[in-house]
Amino acid sequence: MSANRWEGERVRLRGVDPADWEHFQRWEMDSEAQSYGWMEHMPKGSEGAKKFAAEKSAALPDGENYFMIIETLDGTPVGSLNTHACDKVNRRFEYGISVEREHWARGYAADALRVLFRFMFEERGYNKVNAWVYAFNDRSRRFHEKFGMVLEGRARETHFSGGLFHDELLFGMTAAEFAALDATTTAS
Repeated sequence: MSANRWEGERVRLRGVDPADWEHFQRWEMDSEAQSYGWMEHMPKGSEGAKKFAAEKSAALPDGENYFMIIETLDGTPVGSLNTHACDKVNRRFEYGISVEREHWARGYAADALRVLFRFMFEERGYNKVNAWVYAFNDRSRRFHEKFGMVLEGRARETHFSGGLFHDELLFGMTAAEFAALDATTTAS
């Protein structure tokens, strides 16, 4: 493990800086990529993007819910990652991840998740992570399967996008499953 727990082999997780507004504004202009995430947002002007970045930068975590920038080890922001639905009683959490299109398929998302999961499982004591993937998002489905997450179920017609209702797929991983995967990844 790096001396900085927030660094992986390819990326580092960090808080949002006010200067990140340009990245947020650029990322929201990729409507197709946005539709793969939680929702497609209306484009913000520069002042709206500055306000969003400033608010995220100044915000303290909401319980165990975090919002972070994913950046390469040379400091290039490539996406964002958040935790949500953090349930300390049942020790489970969910996350959302977004990587800018030009940085897809470089291992950044997997590395970011390894960094996050180590923290949430080893330092915060969570036992389970869940991720919801829209059924039409084949790239994300393949990513989660390759990462080692288990397809646990399907919620029918729960997401509205492109004028249609779509199913959501539930992927999950336990702390023990991640520890076994992480030991294998670290050893290779």
